[in-house]
Amino acid sequence: MADNTTTFLHLSYPELIVTCNEIHTYMVRDATEFTTFGITSTITTAFKTKIDAFEALPTDTELAAVLVSATAAKNTIANDLRIMLRGIDVRAKMCFSSDMGKYSLFHSPTLSKLSDAELLIFSRMVKRSADLYHTELAVYGLTSTMITDLDTKSDDFETAIDTQRNAVAARDMATNNRTKKATELYDLLMSYCDIGKVIWYETNEAKYNDYVIYGTSGSGLAAPTGFDGIFGITPAPHIDMTWDAVSGATSYDIYYSQVEVGQPAGTFSLQQNIASAPASMVPLPDKLYYFYIIAKNSTQTSSHSTTISVNTTMPV
Repeated sequence: MADNTTTFLHLSYPELIVTCNEIHTYMVRDATEFTTFGITSTITTAFKTKIDAFEALPTDTELAAVLVSATAAKNTIANDLRIMLRGIDVRAKMCFSSDMGKYSLFHSPTLSKLSDAELLIFSRMVKRSADLYHTELAVYGLTSTMITDLDTKSDDFETAIDTQRNAVAARDMATNNRTKKATELYDLLMSYCDIGKVIWYETNEAKYNDYVIYGTSGSGLAAPTGFDGIFGITPAPHIDMTWDAVSGATSYDIYYSQVEVGQPAGTFSLQQNIASAPASMVPLPDKLYYFYIIAKNSTQTSSHSTTISVNTTMPV
């Protein structure tokens, strides 16, 4: 089974890896131009290192296989344990036919439906009871070996439960880590693509298109278009942003990255959620702001718009 977990651009993880590798190749080709944006060969190499590290992470398919195996092993032991308990139940019923109080220590009317925890507790109780009434039960064929085997099987079952829980926890942790790394990689990818498009805008259409990323998995809201931002200083410094409405969208998330003038975009953070254009924010002076927006409704999220930059250098 393929690892089809998607990022918010509707790229599966394999598609994200392939796309990042392609963009890295273009960045190496265009190294001279990227240097003018502060993207040195060291930064480009670091991008490749992140790609390789992400690709080396275990996929959800691998982690799910471990969990399935652990669950199957636990279920097999649970079935063996129930068989042992039924054998002791029959002997106890013959032994304590006139003493339902003692018989209840060996009998569960819902044995096949007990949860893992309930089954483990019940098996421990039966073992203790078998030790206590071994002399009476021995008449009906219950041996010390049977009691020891029950105790061992209960231990095996407890270990199997822990193994399954650990597999679930490991999968959850790995999923969270993979999602975090995918988001970091995606943010870098989009930043470098934005730079590449700026470099080749209206000078080389083929190379410009090399940096245009299209999601290939799933569908949903269209990415916002017509996104633009303008810095103004009256009556107070502000950035005004506008964009074209997206059909089906009920709100828009605006993300920003604030850096020093001349620097590429850094980490993006949510600036605000707004129902419709326009939007405004109060910036710091003499900074460079990068923005992109995402269209949303109750069930869908679009890929993000083109990233724009707004310089807030105050006029002299």
